[in-house]
Amino acid sequence: MTALSADRTPVNSLMRGTIYAEGKAAIVTSATVHKGSILVRRITTGRVKAGGIVTATNWRMFAVCVGFFSTANGNNETAGVGDTSGTVFAKYVIPEQYLVDIATAIRTQAALGTQVILQDDQGVGGTATGTNTGLNQIIAGNLWAFDENAATAKTFGWLQIGNTGMGAKITI
Repeated sequence: MTALSADRTPVNSLMRGTIYAEGKAAIVTSATVHKGSILVRRITTGRVKAGGIVTATNWRMFAVCVGFFSTANGNNETAGVGDTSGTVFAKYVIPEQYLVDIATAIRTQAALGTQVILQDDQGVGGTATGTNTGLNQIIAGNLWAFDENAATAKTFGWLQIGNTGMGAKITI
């Protein structure tokens, strides 16, 4: 898995179920966000950035980016790069489930129904041996199913974003 380097489109085709919320949030200064990025939110400022290696105590799993907006010029922007004045926003949705990349270590039936950790802005991972320590300990949500496409089975899966109430364990 690697972080997104371009927009992941069409983003809405990677979602299923109910959209719980939508809105916009200012992007962290100099941070780049792509359409389709899983967003994390800084708890002290409310600004967002693409998920990745962060200190979990300062960040929380948040939403999926579906576009950009600037209050400086009132335009829908073509790219999401945060500025110091906080005028560039990521438009986001919080879907019931989002199709994500699955790290090789958790491509097993035993991972289904468990809480997984955010790997980067498009995938989840962790290992059974607990080697994912220190940074990047953001619980992404529950992994409910693998992709139904036989060609990509277990490479992609349906993540219930932020829902950590039903998993039997955290896969780390």
